[in-house]
Amino acid sequence: MFDKNGKELPRWSEWWVGRRISNVLTSIGLPWATCHTFRHTFASHLVMAGVPLFTVQRLLGHAQIDTTMIYSHLAEDHSAEMMAKLPY
Repeated sequence: MFDKNGKELPRWSEWWVGRRISNVLTSIGLPWATCHTFRHTFASHLVMAGVPLFTVQRLLGHAQIDTTMIYSHLAEDHSAEMMAKLPY
């Protein structure tokens, strides 16, 4: 990453960024979270929106579909909820 003048910005660790995010969240009264929390939430919302698991796998960079399958229960749970909304 670079600033507006083209100077390279320091590379921050995931831990450092996560710590700053958690501090902000707790300062405004929200629960503590990590970078992984946001990644997991992103994946969960994709699956619940009906995005195919192979697409979610690619977006998350999972080498094995088995890792992405952790989220598959959300698709099943959400599908049943959506089907219940049908008028027939």
